[in-house]
Amino acid sequence: MKSEERAGTSKGTTPRHTPGYVTPPERGLAGAEMRDVDPVPRFRIGEVAARIGLSLRSIRYYEETGLITPSARTSGGFRMYSEVDVQRLLTIMQMKPLGFTLERMREILADLDVLRDPDGTDEARREAHSRLDDLNSEMHAALVDLAQQLEIATQFTSRLDDELAEFPGA
Repeated sequence: MKSEERAGTSKGTTPRHTPGYVTPPERGLAGAEMRDVDPVPRFRIGEVAARIGLSLRSIRYYEETGLITPSARTSGGFRMYSEVDVQRLLTIMQMKPLGFTLERMREILADLDVLRDPDGTDEARREAHSRLDDLNSEMHAALVDLAQQLEIATQFTSRLDDELAEFPGA
């Protein structure tokens, strides 16, 4: 493994202390914000990993599965990523804990790509927009369900606290 690719991967190191580190946004950029992002490849894989807190192996895995493709490679074979690529990885990081399959992630990323493609057709954009709008509605419904589950869990925990307080050490 090349030293550039090992950067920021050891446990206990804080990427914030890495020169040039920029705290990643809590969520990736979207829509109009993405149009202003520099698409020129500027970052090696280790720099990206350190910046967003993702392992080198995860980035390579996402490449192997077709979720991301480095924008370029140096003459020495180093993967080079643009800010657009970094934002794509942040989107993947958000989808992963939500239980999306790799195939579903590919579909969502493809729809986002269609929306951002200045050469895309209006029909393709409408279809992608419709699918993403449906997904957004599903996510909002899931948030409502989770809020209800959280409320029930809070009430149950409170009830258990009361029961345990009534019979300490029993």
